[in-house]
Amino acid sequence: MAKKEYKRMSIKETTQITRQLNAIYKAAHLLQEHFVDKKVSFVGEVSTVAIIFSTTNFI
Repeated sequence: MAKKEYKRMSIKETTQITRQLNAIYKAAHLLQEHFVDKKVSFVGEVSTVAIIFSTTNFI
């Protein structure tokens, strides 16, 4: 079986990935801090929808 060759990331690619991962981490932290284990209700003119962000569904 042939050995797989992988391209090494350039500095630019590493920077882009790091920025994206930082944004994902910040979004996850915000969700965990403000929404996990809380009930969020969306109220419309006709109906209301309640969503509970549980820890088991978040992780």
